[in-house]
This record gives sequence, C-alpha cells and structure tokens, in this order.
Amino acid sequence: MHSPAHFKLMKSPGPAIALALSSALLMGIALPNELFHYGIPSVGFIALAPYFIAVRLCPTRKVVAWVGGLFGAALSLVTNFWLAFFHGFSAWTVTGVAAGMALYFVVLSPFFLVLSRVAAAYRPFAFAALWTVFEYVKSIGFLGFPWGLIGHTVGSILPLVQVADITGVWGVSFIIALCNAIIAETVLELATFERRNWRNRYSVLFRGSLASILLVAGTLGYGLYQLNQPEPPKSPVRIVLVQQNIDSWQADAGTEATILLQGEELTRQAIRAFGQAPDLVVWSESSLLRPYIQSIPYYRREPASDPFASFLNEIDTPLLVGGPYAVNGSRGAFMNATMLLGPDGAVRDYYGKQHLVPFAEWVPYWNDAPVRRFMQEVVGIEQIWTPGDRFTLFDLPLHSGTQTRFAVLICFEDGFAGLARRFVLNGADFLVNLTNTVWSRTVSAETQQFVAARFLAIENRRTLVRSTNSGVTSVVDSRGNLTASIPLFAPAYLAKTVMIERSPGFTPYTLFGDYLPIGLAGLVLIALLRSARRESLDGQR
Repeated sequence: MHSPAHFKLMKSPGPAIALALSSALLMGIALPNELFHYGIPSVGFIALAPYFIAVRLCPTRKVVAWVGGLFGAALSLVTNFWLAFFHGFSAWTVTGVAAGMALYFVVLSPFFLVLSRVAAAYRPFAFAALWTVFEYVKSIGFLGFPWGLIGHTVGSILPLVQVADITGVWGVSFIIALCNAIIAETVLELATFERRNWRNRYSVLFRGSLASILLVAGTLGYGLYQLNQPEPPKSPVRIVLVQQNIDSWQADAGTEATILLQGEELTRQAIRAFGQAPDLVVWSESSLLRPYIQSIPYYRREPASDPFASFLNEIDTPLLVGGPYAVNGSRGAFMNATMLLGPDGAVRDYYGKQHLVPFAEWVPYWNDAPVRRFMQEVVGIEQIWTPGDRFTLFDLPLHSGTQTRFAVLICFEDGFAGLARRFVLNGADFLVNLTNTVWSRTVSAETQQFVAARFLAIENRRTLVRSTNSGVTSVVDSRGNLTASIPLFAPAYLAKTVMIERSPGFTPYTLFGDYLPIGLAGLVLIALLRSARRESLDGQR
C-alpha cells in the first residue's frame, strides 16, 4: 500500500492541476456537447482517471482541496457553458453553478486523499463508491443538479444501462467510476514500478481489474437478458407533440400571439397527417404566457385571427399545455404548471412544478424586502414561482374505449428520479415531460437533458414522452429505445401512436429507490474512519 507521500513524481501542484483540468475536458467530451451531440461513450471510461490520479498525487489536504476546486469549476464551465444564454441574469447562473461545483470538490477531494490509504485491492472500489455518493448528494435537495453524471456518458449503450431498473443511474455511475479508478490505479502502479515485491502488487491490481471486468460483464449480460425479454402488454395511445421553437422570454409584444398561432397550425398539420383523431395533443412548457383561468376572456378572442378557445373546440381533443396557474387563496402567486384542457376550454386537471430551479424560479426568503430587492435590481429576477404540492395523475379516456393515466414532469424535473418514482408508485402508466430550453441556443443543453430523462424510462419501466419547445421532442420506450423524435430547433410536430407498456408490478428501483448510494455512503464512512485512524496512528509513530 502506498500513501500519496510515497509518490515522488512531482514537487509542485502544477502537474496535478493539469491532470484535473484534462479530466474536466474529457468529461466535456464524454457528455453531450456541441461537437458530439450525444457525447462519446468510450471516453466516459477514462474521463475521471486523470482526476483520480491528481488527488492521489497531492501531498496535503489543502493542496488537494485547491486542485479539486479548480476541477469542479472547470467541469462546470466545460459542460454547462450554455447557461451563459440564460437571458438577463446569465452571468449569475454560469458563475453560480461553477462556484457551487468548485465548492463541492473543495470539500470532496480531501476525502479521496484520505481513502488513498485504503488497501490497494479495495481502493478503486472505495473511490468509485465515494464518486457515486457525491453524484447522489449533488442531485438531491433544493440545490440538486442531476445533469452531467458519469453514468450519463454511457446512456446510449442500452445493454449497460438496463441495470438502472435495479440500482437507478447510481449503479451505472458506480461501474463507470470503478473503471476509471482501476485505470488510475494501474497508471500509478506502473509509474512507481519497483522490482521488489512487484508480484504481490500486480497480483492485487490484477484481482481488482478482474473484479471490475466481471462486474461490467455481468451488467452487460443482465442488460442483454432484459432487452431480449418478451415485451409486456401494450396499449396504443395516439399522441401529437408540438414543438414551436419560439423563445417565450422574448420582449417582442407579438411573441404571445406567435406562440399560439404556431402551436395551432402545427397541431392542425399533425392531425391531418395522422388521418384520425388523436387521444392527446401536447404543447411544451410556457406555451401559455398568462394565467389561463383568469385569462379565459382573452383566449376567447385572441389571437384575433384564430382564437385559442375556438381552436380547442375545433380539434375536439384534450390539450396538455404549460403555463402559469394561480395559487388558490394567494394574491399574485403562480405556479409553473401544466394543465389538461378539454375541448370546451375547461381545466380538467393541473400539475404545479415542485422542484423549481434554485435562485431562478424560486429564491429563499423572497418575501424579505432586502433579498427581493437584491434579486430584482442586481440579479435581474423580477418574480418567482410558487412550488406545486400535488402529485397529479391525469386521467385520459382513449378512443379505443379504454383509459390510461399519466404523470407530468416539468423541465429539469425529468432528472429527478424520486419524483418519477412517486408518480409511478401512485399509478402512472406513462410519463410526460414538458420542457422549454429554447433560450439555451445550444444542442448540448437539449441533449444533456434528454440523456438524463432517458434513465427515468428504464428505472421505472415506463414509456416517456417528451414535448419540448426546441428539443429533444421524442418518445422513449421502457427499455430506453428512442422510438421517435424530431429535429432540434425547428418548428415541427410528431404524430405517433405510442405503445404504452404496462409492465407487471414495479421495478426494484421503483420500489426501493436510492438504496445504493445510501448504502455506499455507509461503507465510505467506515472506510474514511478506518483510514483516518490509520493516518493518526502513523503520525504518532
């Protein structure tokens, strides 16, 4: 076993910084980006290795914290650069997320240094476990940001990710992080080659590598088995998805009418192409810019050339649409909501977004005047949303004479597995995601969110339907197959008979949730305490 002090490869932190920055760059390549729209999955197996090497080579916790902070900031800027287009307060979103990621790694990296004292046979597993726990922690709670996980880099390798129905995305992240840790361990062992005791050292390394190979092989075997299972019973649902590709944040006074007219025309085109009446029409998040119920007189007469209320009656199909929804009993409080509108214009049901974007859609202590004044005058946030509190299941009668139920996730809620689990446990037959990220102007923002959302279908074995303003408007089956989609950043529609799979029972992940990262956190804590005790005893000698 070797502690970082035994690696006399560098006398300054410069090489460690270079390794950490190269790791951030590799992560940017492995994840969806502007050059490779869905990333390069193979790079995911090596992307973290330079960072793992860097933290092993840092001589002190102070140095490793600085190196980790630089890695976190660089990782955020490389993968989330599209936040620079977040309209009037883009500077705050870019720097805020980068600062948050830097802080995460300032805290996290010293723990890797402590774990470097774990026996060589177990060290890669300890590193992979700690990385998985980190991804879990950063993906939950008010500040949760569930994009850019190492598991997302291999989302397109369907046999490898089917295990998510047992472990969630966390099992995939653990496996890929383990491969990275094994590579880092191998590089360090080769770099510090000593003839003395080499057989024992490389025997330990071989056993660790073999264990990781067997784990990957077993995961692939399970995935192939699942992909070749007989398909469960299915029910056809005729759905029209509309992608307007219009930025609802534009200051142009005509934007509101343009969004409505674009949606109406695309819907008519889709219904004509379908050749039969659909069961459901879906428009994206923020397609309506006014509180619907309070604005019904407006929608009866506008747009002047094609009033929205008349359009609803004409298509004679329920419309699922995103827009503000006034909170009962509150003055000036609105939810970022999804409403199911009937042909008569009545709201059949609604769902208010529960996990709001922190410091953009919701701000703590907003009602305190100094906080509100700072956010309005300095940051540029004029108003916030009220979080929803209902786990709504929408009932949808079908033309076939049967009925189905679906749940809605709004925007980046499609990255929060806990919400999807709750809906499925409550009885959702399929999931619908409404998103509006046309403001991002980048392919990577759209595809990163799609890759995260795709795991929800596999984890819960439920079909996922995504209706977005700019992409990726698509249908994903319960095994993660992309069965239909339309081009990004183009006004278009998708008219499809979606086969809703009614999987018997629930998956282990749906039933038991995030047991894996929680269990790994317990094991990591034990390893940290033992390593810290060993370090303390060594210091007393």
